[in-house]
Amino acid sequence: MKKMGLIMFLFLLLFALSGCGNDKGNSIRKKIQVSKNVSMITVKGNGTAVYSETEKRLIDREIILEETEDIEVIIKAIENSTSHSGPMTSEGENFNLVFTNEDNTSETIHLWLYSDRASRIQKAMDEGVIQILNKEDAQNISKILSEKLL
Repeated sequence: MKKMGLIMFLFLLLFALSGCGNDKGNSIRKKIQVSKNVSMITVKGNGTAVYSETEKRLIDREIILEETEDIEVIIKAIENSTSHSGPMTSEGENFNLVFTNEDNTSETIHLWLYSDRASRIQKAMDEGVIQILNKEDAQNISKILSEKLL
């Protein structure tokens, strides 16, 4: 009877401890979320630069997305993304998406947008949370950015 009680105690102890992972493990399971009150998304980064003939160099530009449909496409892509816990390349992001809310607060999400491999997002202040965009959503974002760059 004492053995059974000891086994039950050890089982409960192991069960309780298994729920108390380290912060890195828990952050992988978190999902990137953005406010539903986004009024504007400012897109900055390498992918927005254009070559200036007059200055003979690349000029950084910003893309401002204020149309509800464009904002919803990006928010939907973030909501549909899936958590990633494996290794990633160390190359820098292509874009920074600055989400500005109706109350003028903002948050930044890094975007790695590719046509030939998985695209990903990562919140600027939370390096442990990486999410992979599904291919269709990545293509929709790419289409919006391409249209706005013309």
